[in-house]
Amino acid sequence: MNVTSHGMYRRSFLALSGAFLGSGCSPFSRPHLPHDLTIDSYTRDKIHTLTSLHSEMCGEAARLSFISEALLRTSYLANHLIGSAISPEKLVVDLRSVDCLSFLEYVIALTHSRSLDSFLQALVQTRYSNNIISFPTRRHFFSDWSCASPLLARDVTQSLSSDVVSVTKKLNQKADGSLYLPGIPVKERRISYLPSSALPKALPLLKTGDLIGIYSGLPGLDVSHTGFAIWRSGQLFFRNASSLKRNRYVVDTPLNDYMHGRIGLVVLRPLERACLS
Repeated sequence: MNVTSHGMYRRSFLALSGAFLGSGCSPFSRPHLPHDLTIDSYTRDKIHTLTSLHSEMCGEAARLSFISEALLRTSYLANHLIGSAISPEKLVVDLRSVDCLSFLEYVIALTHSRSLDSFLQALVQTRYSNNIISFPTRRHFFSDWSCASPLLARDVTQSLSSDVVSVTKKLNQKADGSLYLPGIPVKERRISYLPSSALPKALPLLKTGDLIGIYSGLPGLDVSHTGFAIWRSGQLFFRNASSLKRNRYVVDTPLNDYMHGRIGLVVLRPLERACLS
């Protein structure tokens, strides 16, 4: 059982996919890729095409916008990673379909890669802590990006407005005390979110490439859905792998429109990094 995508939190989240943090020091060693890794021809060709096309583009935001746009209308498929507390973890690489978390992982890894090999390195660094491919080391919560070591992104939510609300949560623990993800320990964490009512004034402070988490009011969850902030023609869009019945693929939705009826959002800004060659 995993946990996000418009309600129930699916699984792991982002780690730093490049070779460097802002300090210029690498917190990662080269991952050991599984010998039995298989990649379908569509995914292999897509990775080759995208890493080739963006290699000369300047700026992370431009590369991220280009790559994520190339994946618009990719089919939505929930819970397609393999592994649990009682079954072996396998590295899944499949661009034929994504959910809200794997969409972010693939885009971030592609943005900071120049080849298939470097993409696979970046994906492991993105999906797992310490380059260890296992269920316990998957990054299971959005806030792990800005809280778990090594730090992968900066939580900028509190800088957006004086109306930000902070709540202490026991991540992974349901109201009845049971776990969303058996085998993963409960983490007590302070989660800050921007109320939807405060979003219009805060919009100018968001940047293309910011990671958007839709705050969840449920016990044990930090967010219920994720996507990218993308500025286009003066309007801010929420680019996300949508599980809504009317979509079921990667879409762009005006962020203001998407937030109607929702509590608020969490904003993380990935730390700067260099491309892996």
